[in-house]
Amino acid sequence: MWPMYQNLAKVNPTTPNAFTLSCRRAKELLYSSPRKWSVINFGLFPGIRFTEKDLDKVIDETPVAKVLKETINLNDHECNLMGNKFWKTLFKEFLTEKKAEMTKQVINISYIVLTGDASKMFFIRNVISEVFDDIPADLMKYDVDPSRIVSKGLTLAAVHRYTTPLVRDICLIEERIGSIIERGFPVLLEDFEKIILPVAGQAIRKRIDEWKTGEISTLD
Repeated sequence: MWPMYQNLAKVNPTTPNAFTLSCRRAKELLYSSPRKWSVINFGLFPGIRFTEKDLDKVIDETPVAKVLKETINLNDHECNLMGNKFWKTLFKEFLTEKKAEMTKQVINISYIVLTGDASKMFFIRNVISEVFDDIPADLMKYDVDPSRIVSKGLTLAAVHRYTTPLVRDICLIEERIGSIIERGFPVLLEDFEKIILPVAGQAIRKRIDEWKTGEISTLD
């Protein structure tokens, strides 16, 4: 199966990114649903079933530097700094370092708000609780929409500060919707971008216009 995937990646350079998205979707499903397992479905390949324990084992026993070197060609200096440490170890060290910096600067933490889909992973919450063991549990906020809380917060804030760089960036996105979609769907997809552009472009522009005029407060 692996040689077949490698051949597909040679023919279609977008294959690794598409496979990464499939893996991410399966991971998010695992941590967003009551069941303790999920399946990675990708093209015509057989589905790969994995459990929460399987993923925890990977997180606990896989050196991060090697993976990042192979996937994003992380520079040797950063790889050497990581050594053979695992993801959970590096995450805990990072939080411990930042906590020490805040203590040194006499920064008092009022709340800890978890954002991003990674925060749905149980070990993330466990490590945060271990490092910030002096923070009461009720000050750690898990009951938000971690996937979109940052983008929704930014657009809400920008409504009241219409001259911010964020607004200028959004307007720039509006101007470049066509080229963004075209880059996202390469020629290998047989001009699929020409089919989706009119539909997606119109929908995105409509939502941005509604946000600009105050009809909606966030870019859902």
